[in-house]
Amino acid sequence: MRMLFPDEDDIQVITIKVALSRKNPLFSQVKKLMKEIPNMNNGEQSIVILPGLTVAAALILAYIHGVSGSFPLEVELLKDRSGTWVLHDIHDLEFYRHESRRNR
Repeated sequence: MRMLFPDEDDIQVITIKVALSRKNPLFSQVKKLMKEIPNMNNGEQSIVILPGLTVAAALILAYIHGVSGSFPLEVELLKDRSGTWVLHDIHDLEFYRHESRRNR
């Protein structure tokens, strides 16, 4: 993932190596990852370059938030050994949003 932080003179590009474990809570890992990025709390606009179809996922979430005023719950599925998709976790995106705002 890449993040861009434009300012008056230049654009700072930060490449973030993302390696997440399905064995640990994803939000905790993301929060730790994002805290390592300089300029995240300065109130300026950031630009995120997401890989592949994750852009569509981000647009869907933005649209849902725009029309409903809140983020939806997100279901995380994993394949078990037999190849069947099973419920791994349910992520409350609105809770994560509020939790993140407390850390500004």
